[in-house]
Amino acid sequence: MKLELLYRRENFNAIFLKTFKHYALIKFKSEAHISNKRKYKDSNIFLLNKKINIIYPSNVLPRDLRLLVKEFYYNKNPLKRLMQLIYITLAISKLFRWLFHDERFYMAPENCNLNQICIIPGNHSLRFIDLKNNTCTVLIKSGFNKRFINNEIGVRSLGIDIRAPEIINFSISEGWYEEKRIIATPINRFGSTKKQKDSICLVFKTLKSLYENSKSEVSLDCYLNELQNKFASLLSKLSPIYSNFDKKNIHETFSQLISKIENKHAQKISLVQSHGDLQASNILLGDGNEVYLIDWEYSDQRSIFYDNYVFFLNTRSPKNLSRRIQRFLNKKFNPDEFFFEKRTSKRDLVLFLLEELILRLEEVQIPEILKKDQGMKIFLEELNNISL
Repeated sequence: MKLELLYRRENFNAIFLKTFKHYALIKFKSEAHISNKRKYKDSNIFLLNKKINIIYPSNVLPRDLRLLVKEFYYNKNPLKRLMQLIYITLAISKLFRWLFHDERFYMAPENCNLNQICIIPGNHSLRFIDLKNNTCTVLIKSGFNKRFINNEIGVRSLGIDIRAPEIINFSISEGWYEEKRIIATPINRFGSTKKQKDSICLVFKTLKSLYENSKSEVSLDCYLNELQNKFASLLSKLSPIYSNFDKKNIHETFSQLISKIENKHAQKISLVQSHGDLQASNILLGDGNEVYLIDWEYSDQRSIFYDNYVFFLNTRSPKNLSRRIQRFLNKKFNPDEFFFEKRTSKRDLVLFLLEELILRLEEVQIPEILKKDQGMKIFLEELNNISL
């Protein structure tokens, strides 16, 4: 998630400062004195740029920053691509970065060991890139649920090759893991459709192997009861920013989906360890054509077609989702034929939508949320526009 959205959603500055201090204790066993106000003479300064989604020491070299923001260089439109290139070149240059940043953070001089750390923000965590040691530490944001980080640690500790960077160390209790740093770019930032297609094929082969190693058969009725219990728990914990009317609307949408599944007692379904957030931005391609699949924090046991639907229906961008689903129902395209031997059914689609609604509810369990999640609002509207 980009900084511009995070600032609208949460008190990002306060969360960042607390998380940064936690990172210093974990990594360097020392307290970091950092503030968004100048308190120290000869402070070390960190700059924040919302457009290129990074927080970095003011003295870091442009060549180091260039590798961290390279995904923002690409745009399908040649004119926009040129404008982005000019903007990034200026924004990371030592001379002009002072004009293009959005926020400053000041750190005490004694914390100079943090001057080679750049930070990439995320939905539930922060990525601390150690330029000196070529590692990356991913740490749950202060006050957020550690379950997301622990999901990632769990699936990456199974001993199965899932094309994720190598984990060096981790702590479940403290909500962090350290991995080898990779230099790679999301496939949606490439102009080559062949590179994209080849990378996607490799990722789906990897997922099929994961599914084979984690597959279990359960009764549909039992699984639906499990989903209903999880849904009820999450709905009851929603922030007060969501009114009783909002909760009623969400509950009715969930109940309507449940009602679309027939013969619940007589069916078995396959559950697998899903990625949970399969989209082009999480499939990376290295300079040597290495393919990586990152961001496993939404990984969980779900129906076998979950990742397939997330990817091919592009559910992480909910606008016009009802149209894409209607095309699927009308046999205009069948996303599973190329990657899976078994065809999906309307039941599988409804089951996926139930799981997706639950994930949306998990996503908005945010401490001191400032604004209702726009993605959730659009997703609910789209669900209500689907004719199942």
